[in-house]
Amino acid sequence: MTLPQWQSSPEPVTGRTFTVAGRRLGPVAVAAIVAGVLAIFGIGAAVIPTLVSGGASTSSAGGTGAGAETSDEPNAEPSAEPSDTASPTASPTGKASPTPTVAGNPRFEEQVLALVNNERRKARCEPVRMDDRLRAAARAHSVDMALHNFVNHTGSDGSSPADRMRRAGYSQGTTENIARGQRDAEDVMRAWMHDRGDRDNIVDCNAKAIGVGVAYRGRTPYWTQNFGR
Repeated sequence: MTLPQWQSSPEPVTGRTFTVAGRRLGPVAVAAIVAGVLAIFGIGAAVIPTLVSGGASTSSAGGTGAGAETSDEPNAEPSAEPSDTASPTASPTGKASPTPTVAGNPRFEEQVLALVNNERRKARCEPVRMDDRLRAAARAHSVDMALHNFVNHTGSDGSSPADRMRRAGYSQGTTENIARGQRDAEDVMRAWMHDRGDRDNIVDCNAKAIGVGVAYRGRTPYWTQNFGR
């Protein structure tokens, strides 16, 4: 069978007319003719809408048809979750900094001085005065013990109490008391007075000056008393 000869515009069309055998037919009439011809050859009518619409493919908004793309990839930049573990603070040398220490507590240091002089009065000794050089030596040793977490009269650099007092500018230093962990002046004085050697240093009538220093490793206090003539 010879198919009818028909001409159409070479580009997809929608809502235009076709010319078949010299007669102008609308899109519906043409579709009917084509459907009849295709039916003879066993071709279904599913292609008719494409012929009528000019070949355009559509998809509903948000769909996944030929005109839409979807991605299975997750969001490329998810919001960051806060870390439960803080990284250690680095020192200028690049090493992790040691446990923070705090040097000095003037109120506690002055309270120790008052308690020392109270005990000295009981022992009929003259009161001692607070000397800034001895206090500097006492604080420095408390910081050293707190920083390196030890309790000893020998410093981390091998220094003795007399060495540290001379280093601070006091040449007539005599004795030293140390302690760790006592929460306040009353507590540390109680501990020192219960130790015979420490008590003897406190009530030594030859002492004329004192330096008291406290430093903290976290919340743990480290105490030092330096005495001098």
